[in-house]
Amino acid sequence: MPAPIFGGKQSMDTTTDLTAFLRALHVFALVAYFGGTFHLVRLFLAHRSAMANWEPDRAILLKAFGGMERKAHYFLVWPALLTVITLSVWYLWKEPTLLVDPFTHVLLGFATVVLGYHLLVHSLYRRLGRGEAVWNTFGLQLFAQGATALLFILTTILIYREELGWTAGIIGLAVIGVIMLFGAVGSRKKKAENTDA
Repeated sequence: MPAPIFGGKQSMDTTTDLTAFLRALHVFALVAYFGGTFHLVRLFLAHRSAMANWEPDRAILLKAFGGMERKAHYFLVWPALLTVITLSVWYLWKEPTLLVDPFTHVLLGFATVVLGYHLLVHSLYRRLGRGEAVWNTFGLQLFAQGATALLFILTTILIYREELGWTAGIIGLAVIGVIMLFGAVGSRKKKAENTDA
């Protein structure tokens, strides 16, 4: 008899298999969402830099970046986000007792921040598509670090939710944010020095 796909015991029923599959799909969709968002925001940065080029290079680059952004946004990021939301709602419907858990409230607050970040990404996508010069390259670099910070915060919350007190967690995340800011500023200075040389 062949081994079951999702577990060690032969007696696993179909419901358990489906639950395991949907949990795995949830994690996969979350990874796809963040990976797609990292890629998309980096494309915004390249798109914004291409706006400073002369014609005909400018038109060629803007068309290429616009096509790549559209594919990443509508064929990767949005489907992954909708899958995450759908499976999260399904999981809360299946386990309604989680709604009284303070940790679930933290995750829902984090999810609200991620949704806000995504709506801002969508707004930038639409503005760049209309040819508007959104922000400057340094602002977009900082914005790109936002997705990295969100993923780091989510991972930290999930791994250290029992061991890490809220005060230590907030201080640690603030320190990480400052380090990322200094990294972005240092990167900008180095790029400026290389341009001047």
